[in-house]
Amino acid sequence: MGFETELNRRGFGAAMLLGALAGGLQHVASAQDSGDAAVSAQTGYVTVRAWKLVEGTDYAAFTKLVQEGYVPIIQSVEGFVQYFFANPGDNQHLAIAVFTTKEGAEASTAAAKDWTAATLGGIVDGGPLAVVEAEIWLTATQLAVSSRV
Repeated sequence: MGFETELNRRGFGAAMLLGALAGGLQHVASAQDSGDAAVSAQTGYVTVRAWKLVEGTDYAAFTKLVQEGYVPIIQSVEGFVQYFFANPGDNQHLAIAVFTTKEGAEASTAAAKDWTAATLGGIVDGGPLAVVEAEIWLTATQLAVSSRV
């Protein structure tokens, strides 16, 4: 089953996912607009992780746990740009991170796996529903568009 099909089956809509990604991609594009050649559509990577949470999870407490525990870890990953922690409701969770390098995206996935296994046993319902690491091919802001093509 494909990533989008699996997310839709579990209640994650493509529009919600794309909307959440837009902010991170705009951040990459904004860095490019400001002249930062190290961050562009040619070098950006995004990771998306979808999770099912244990019924009744206190999302505010979960957010605080991630903010205090995982965020400092991901912020230390080389190439880190931005992280989104999104609550689509219905005991679901999306984690979205933007990086300047593929290695950073891969390192964040490894760090998330390790941290989750050590910390979130009573919060997440099994492993992630889906994990995607993808190269950014196009970014757009109100000021500019950057594309590999």
